Amino acid sequence: MPNTDLWDEIRVSIPMTTTNVVQGELKRKLQATPSHSIEGTDDHWIRRGCKRALAALDDQSDKVSISVLTVVPRPNGEGAGEESLRRVLDEDSAAFGRVLLNDAWARDRLQRFRGENSYQFKVLPPTYLLYVLYQQNKIGKQAFCEGCETLMRGEGWTSVGAVYEMWRQIPVDCTGFVDDDLFP
Repeated sequence: MPNTDLWDEIRVSIPMTTTNVVQGELKRKLQATPSHSIEGTDDHWIRRGCKRALAALDDQSDKVSISVLTVVPRPNGEGAGEESLRRVLDEDSAAFGRVLLNDAWARDRLQRFRGENSYQFKVLPPTYLLYVLYQQNKIGKQAFCEGCETLMRGEGWTSVGAVYEMWRQIPVDCTGFVDDDLFP
């Protein structure tokens, strides 16, 4: 992972909101993956990512500004997390400037939803959190680029498609800071 100060800056500087349904999906995925999964496998990355996200949601310190909204009635089944986000955005889309999702397919669906309803929020990949810090001059270009690379490697987002998606809406040339295999 990038240095701890960078992640502390994200947690303090960028207020985030999720839904109880997304939180429930993280718990379900954590329970569904083998506890002794082999490093580098999809199960390993899913389990590790779920643990990290749940730890951040459970953190009640001043270092984390993540709120969890309860969605009623609670959607369930395939895509319930995405549906819960749509419901929250439908209720008060002006309250949200950016929606960050790892899943490119879910981002595309949410972008269509945004367009169909003339909402103004942006739908972006998780690397965008680092870009916000870069835009605000809280981190330099090298820290931004290396942070994106470390995030992508740490979460296993290294396929050609994942690499493309992580950079798709970030207009920064990281040539010289990021290995060629993690830069489109």
